[in-house]
Amino acid sequence: MDRLAQDMVFGPLSMRSTSFFPKGSNIAATTWDSTAVGTTNDYNARYLEVPVGNAGLFSNLSDCSTFSRMLLNGGSIDSIRILSQQTISIATTNHTLAMNEGRCLGFYKFNKGSRIVGELFSQDAFGHTGWTGASIAVEPRLDLYVVLLTNRTHMQKYNQENIWRARRLIHNSVISSLNK
Repeated sequence: MDRLAQDMVFGPLSMRSTSFFPKGSNIAATTWDSTAVGTTNDYNARYLEVPVGNAGLFSNLSDCSTFSRMLLNGGSIDSIRILSQQTISIATTNHTLAMNEGRCLGFYKFNKGSRIVGELFSQDAFGHTGWTGASIAVEPRLDLYVVLLTNRTHMQKYNQENIWRARRLIHNSVISSLNK
């Protein structure tokens, strides 16, 4: 999986700081009480010691922005086609309508008042969140994306609601600032 992602996505998009299980010194510690660096918090993925797709992808702001722009552009950027428009459409369609979950293929479709993006993103918005609190929210109606790179696992007393609240406030502030 890591080779496929590198050859078909990260490489063509020049995402040089994105990889599974990265090595090197330019990586933040994963948790507050650990020297774990470049290690996924998902124990199942860590145990397998190979990329499995559900956890362990590390990146930076520049690469996340490139990926988000590619999504907004319908699967291409700078004349480099990564995904077809049809694939983007299928991947960002809510496949769990009956369960009121907003689950897509690798993404989450945000509902009005979503605990992830707040009240101001449209129902066309989609994104993905990670265990450490990082998130990408894409708002196609405004040709906008917001990347938050956080590490809530560094906090000694972790509270899921804190990161949800922070995301809502930041996302609502971004949208509000566009309306001025």
